[in-house]
This record gives sequence, structure tokens and C-alpha cells, in this order.
Amino acid sequence: MQNHIDNLHKQANAHCFAVIEFRGLTAMSNALGAPVSDQVIKSAALILKSHLNAKGTLARISNDQFGALLEGSTIAEGRTKIAAIIEKLGAIDYPQSGNFPLQYTAGITGAESAINTPFQMIYQSQIALDSVTEGINPAIAVFDKATLSEGITSKRNNLLQHIDSAIANSSFSLLSMPMIPTDDKQATWHEVLIRLLTEDGNLLMPDEFLAAAEPTGRLSTIENWVFNEVLIENGTALRDANLHIAVNISTGTFYNERFIKQCLNMIERSTLPASQLCIEVKESTLLIDVLRAKEIVTAFRKLGCEVAVDNFGAELTSFNYLRKFNISLIKIDGAIISLMKSSQVDRRIVESIKQICESLHVKTAAQKINDETDLKVVREIGLDFSQGYVFGEPTPLSRLISVTQVGLNDQAANLK
Repeated sequence: MQNHIDNLHKQANAHCFAVIEFRGLTAMSNALGAPVSDQVIKSAALILKSHLNAKGTLARISNDQFGALLEGSTIAEGRTKIAAIIEKLGAIDYPQSGNFPLQYTAGITGAESAINTPFQMIYQSQIALDSVTEGINPAIAVFDKATLSEGITSKRNNLLQHIDSAIANSSFSLLSMPMIPTDDKQATWHEVLIRLLTEDGNLLMPDEFLAAAEPTGRLSTIENWVFNEVLIENGTALRDANLHIAVNISTGTFYNERFIKQCLNMIERSTLPASQLCIEVKESTLLIDVLRAKEIVTAFRKLGCEVAVDNFGAELTSFNYLRKFNISLIKIDGAIISLMKSSQVDRRIVESIKQICESLHVKTAAQKINDETDLKVVREIGLDFSQGYVFGEPTPLSRLISVTQVGLNDQAANLK
């Protein structure tokens, strides 16, 4: 791209550069798996190339962003071209599009100055992206030095206000995603998911607000609220419905001594038996401080909780560290699971994980199972649990409790 820019500087025409972002792609990939998001990216790349033709240079600059150098186009002309591209991108069809909609946004900056480098133009375009006003169509903003600090601060503060309001008013929404056992004799686990409901009725996905909450210290407050809702507010109802619940702990919160003490205290006070609670921690989290992580895992296990390693295999680590932890379950990363049906190598990797876990008396689960083909392969291998959209959409936790309780009451009535 630097060579293209150097050549442009020899021309008298104006040029511009744009970064196009696929907002919501990470959430979609996490839920539906990498193959779905990869197909969206491939379709988008074809659209971008066809619109840029010979008068543009295209580069993928991150998982959810493309950079486009528009030769011979002023910022105004570039904005018109990018608006047409965004309209075409909006027509891309993919599974579960209604549940995981993508928003295509763009930031544009000039590329005619001799001092511009690819890094400067990408930075300026991304700053413009951060200033895109919600609800505008097309969602495009032009880099403006005058409003640089003001725009970023305003957007960040607005999001933090939503988070603070949700904390104060308990306006988070808890959903549950089942982890279905291969053996009917085992219990189904229900992983708790969180959404943020804003004052204007919008539902924000975790990737939209948790990243802003963590560096400001709000994430531990949110996770404390989740544990309180599960263990204290709904502990008795969950116990009576005989539901087994899995709750995630983020990296920063996992190593927060005060939070862990509060969490252990809530588990001891809760009417929900500890054996019906599973703590989920990412593999990468455990590897940060193995000695401290072992102490924390041991504390949960002593109370009777299950502990699961989330996204296992994503870090390409060895199995040695598993011997150091008293782990109940590993959830194999969805990126590996999704490749099994087309790759014998990945299938053998999962089979090896299963065999080693059996020797360690650790259960195994497959993540992001979104179609019957994947489910069939997982069950052929003999993994203990499966989780994904093949079993349906996430259910509000309150509805799960009430529906399960009704079912138990009906069973009891039939026995009389």
C-alpha cells in the first residue's frame, strides 16, 4: 500500500482512503463459528473488489475491517462510492442473519498529502469510524481534526453512561444457552449470557459494552451483579427447578482478590447447591499466573463447584497444565470443531483431546455446534456435551426457570 501511496503523490488528483468496519462480526463469529464469518468476509471482498475496479487498492487490516485506497477520488466522491458499497454489503445473506445483524460503517480521510503513510491514514479513518453517529444512513464519517478528541470522548462517555445506568437500575438481561449431554443420564448445563438494555430500548451484545467496562473497573461490578442474580436472587428457584448453571468469569475479574472472596461467599450463602454451579474460565486466563489460578480453581472446587476451561485449544498449548488444575470440563474451541467435518487432521486433534481428557477424568464439550452435520461428527467422536444454535436460540433465564418448573410440576402430578 505504501508503494501505491508514493505513486499517488506524483499525481495532481485528489485521493482518499476509507476503513470499512463490519460491526457485530465478532459476536456472530463467536456464536456461529468462524466458517460463517469467513464466508461473509469472502462475499464482502468480492463486492469491494468489483466496486473499486482498477481505480482502487483493497487490503484487509483486521478481522472485521477492510482498508480501501480510492485513487482519483475526492473525499466527497469517495463517500458516494463507499455508500454504494455499504448498500451492497447489507444485502449479503448468511445463516441466523436476523439474530446477528451486521452493521457496516466507514471512516474516510484524505490521501493526497505527502506526509500520509498507511498507518496515519488507517488511524485517521478509524478515528472517523469512532465518530459515526448512531442511526445515520449510510453510516459514514469523515476525519476531522477539530472534532477528534470531542468525538471519541463523547461516544465513550455515552457508552459508559449506558453501563452505569444498567448497573444502577439492574437493566441487564440474562439469557441461557444449553450444553446438551450426549448421555441422557447426565444433567444439561445452562450457560448464562448477558445483554445490556439501554434506556431507549436497544439491546447491546457483550462485545459492544464489556470492552468499555473492563478498563474502567465496571466489569467486576457487572459480573458481581450476574453472580448475585444467579446465586442469591434466583438461587432457590434454580434449585427447585433442578437447573445446572454455568457462569463465566473474565480474566481481570478472575485475578481480582476482592471479587473472588465475594463470589465464594455468595456460593456459600446461596440456596443453590454448589454442585449445580459451574465456573467457566478461558484457557488463556489460567495461563497468566498458573500458581494463583490453581489456588482459585481449588477454592471453587472445595465448595463443590464444577470448573470448566472455555475455548480450549485456542491457545495451542500443551495438556501439561491440565494436570495442575482440578478441572471438571473442557469446552473445545468452536474453530477446531467447525473444521472436523472437512479435515481429518482436526478430527484427530479432537479425538486426541477426548482420549487425554478421559485419562484425566475430565468431561469434554464441543462449542458452536450450529448444524446437524457438526452435531453428528461430535457424537461419533463421543464428546460428552454439545453447545450451539443447533439446539435453538438463547432463552431468557427467567423463562427457563418457569418452563422447567412447570414441567416438573406436571411430572409430579402424573405420578399421583
